[in-house]
Amino acid sequence: MSQGLVDLVGDGPSQTRAVHVGSNISFPRIERVRADRIYQANASHLADMINRAFTPDVLVDGYFKSLEPGTQITMYRGSQGVAIVSGKYLDIIAVDPQLQGKGIGKELMESILRDGLHWRSKTSRPQVNKWYESLAGPPVVFTSEDGIEYNGYGVRLSERQMLNRAMTMAQKPSNYKQP
Repeated sequence: MSQGLVDLVGDGPSQTRAVHVGSNISFPRIERVRADRIYQANASHLADMINRAFTPDVLVDGYFKSLEPGTQITMYRGSQGVAIVSGKYLDIIAVDPQLQGKGIGKELMESILRDGLHWRSKTSRPQVNKWYESLAGPPVVFTSEDGIEYNGYGVRLSERQMLNRAMTMAQKPSNYKQP
């Protein structure tokens, strides 16, 4: 059933609303959506924002379709920022480049930060890695199976737990196309 900028998708109790991101409607400050409930237009708009935030890196084709159904997508005011968390793994956090430095990333991170949350960041991103260290302490440095050097971070994890998470993260392929 179409309502213009908001569509109702599905039947009965599984029905959910799908907001057309990029429209001129007011969004809640923080909104959480399961990956299997995200509307394709929203995914495309979020992918565009993530690509701008991580230039020159570009998301692999079909990134949103590859997410596990229970993956949580936390959006800030529609598509100004996004955090994508699968279980306790923060897969992506990104803020529209025109809005970076305004506290959106901090607010997103505060909304998802919990014990056991872990993530990786390329060692070639020193500015954001400094911020991550302020949240989680010194990183574990590792090289992924696809040859990319990362810093691994974790919230309230023992050294052994963090090393185990780093080994798991090293096996995960990059979310971005490789040159």
